[in-house]
Amino acid sequence: MIVSPLSLIEFFLPGDPKPKLRARASAGNKVKGTKKRRIRMKTPVKTKIEQARLYTIMRKVAPEVPHLGPVRLSLGYTMPLPKSYSRKLHGGPHVKKPDIDNLVKLTMDAMTNAGFWVDDTQVVYLLATKRYQREAEAAGCWVTVEEL
Repeated sequence: MIVSPLSLIEFFLPGDPKPKLRARASAGNKVKGTKKRRIRMKTPVKTKIEQARLYTIMRKVAPEVPHLGPVRLSLGYTMPLPKSYSRKLHGGPHVKKPDIDNLVKLTMDAMTNAGFWVDDTQVVYLLATKRYQREAEAAGCWVTVEEL
């Protein structure tokens, strides 16, 4: 972790990167006096567990006061190698699921909850990469946050 007076924070999130799964809709209770039902949205348990894990790690490195202005965010995901892999894959681009936008959503939501910024609309510059891990490299995500 690097924290400097220039409002630059760098850290590593260990573990296999997980995507944010879609919320599921289901029919809820009936609305009184009608035949209509309310719709209930439910966040998948896997997403809640991963958000809680990321929050625990991020809370330790988050600033005491959330950034109020625009923020530059860089996310570098290193994905685990498949069990049957070729040496060519080491460090190469990861062009399989999960999609990079779903990885980013989960990470940014956890950062918002941990207090890096007030709202993720403050991220005005975003760079995200996704590749296979190299030999002797851990799977995870390198995060760089810079206040502009």
